[in-house]
Order: sequence, then structure tokens, then C-alpha cells
Amino acid sequence: MRILREGDAGVALAKGRGRVAVVYTYRDFELESGTRVKNVLLGVDPITDEVLVVPAQSTAKIRAARSSKDETVEARISAELEDVIALIADRYDANPKKIGPAIVRYYIGRASESPRLEGRLKRLAGSSLAECTKRVAWKVRLRSDQAAWLHQLADQDQSVTQSDLVRGILVAAKEDVLDSSTPSRRTRELEAAAIAV
Repeated sequence: MRILREGDAGVALAKGRGRVAVVYTYRDFELESGTRVKNVLLGVDPITDEVLVVPAQSTAKIRAARSSKDETVEARISAELEDVIALIADRYDANPKKIGPAIVRYYIGRASESPRLEGRLKRLAGSSLAECTKRVAWKVRLRSDQAAWLHQLADQDQSVTQSDLVRGILVAAKEDVLDSSTPSRRTRELEAAAIAV
């Protein structure tokens, strides 16, 4: 990949004007959401000062700024569920601080497509392991759509809170990873998620 530098010249397509010369310069860039990304290399028309192109090398910084709009969900969990996270991390040779949130994101993604899994998570939210003394305030970063699903589910079913659902997810992960003797599609996908974090 060629790394462009500030001051490099290039060409971009401008609506209604065709090919236009651009000069690459670092400046702040505002996303559609209103988020301002600081110090991004952009291809700018030197005459109109219009941004005409975002080079490939700037996409990672922009993507990171978009993901910073993720939401943090706080759940109260027990020390026993912290142990579950550590055991799963050990099984997959992963960092417990990273695998725990990855597990939650994985199960939310799957449950949002499967009423059966959704029902299982609600049921497990009331299990004895999920109900252990909740000593730990645990934070999980979720994409806004995942946080919205979790919030909506808790709103629809007054018998469970978001925190309950997170605990139900951790119990489901324990059953799927630590209690099952045969690998399933879910355990293989969780292993892939563990490798990715």
C-alpha cells in the first residue's frame, strides 16, 4: 500500500466537473453522524477547498471514530461468572478482558436472529449461577444496534433487565463451552471470536 503524504497531488472525480486535481492535506473531517475526526489525510480541491476523496490510509482512523460511538452497557455480575469468563479465556488461550465482551457481542448477534436462543438467554438469566451475589460492576462495549436490541428485549419483557440478560449470556457460554463434551457450531464460532480478539 502506498502511503500518501501531505502535499502529494492526485486526481479525483467531482460531481458535475469530472476529473479534478486534488492536493492531500491533513485536516479535521466531520462524519454524517456529526462526529469530528481530527487530523485525517484528505484529497482537497485547492480551488474550492472541497474534500473530494478519502484515501485508503485514512479509513482505519475514520472507522475507529465511528466505532467510538459504541455504547457501554454495565451489568452486575458475580465472582463466579468472572471465573466462567476466565475459564473460557483459558480454554481458548485468550485475554479474559477481551473475550468476555466478545462473548456477549457474539450471543447478542445470534440471539437477535434466533427466538429460540433469545428464550434460552432469558431462561438462563434466572438460573442459580446467574443469581449468585452480584459483586462486580462489569462494563461491555456494544455496537449501537446490539445495545438497542438488549434494551428493547429488557423493555419488552419486564421480568428481565439488561444486566440479567448479560448474566444469562455468560451462563449460556459456560454451558456451550465448558459443559459440552462435543464441539458445536457455536463453540467453533466462539473460538474464532476468541482468536480474533
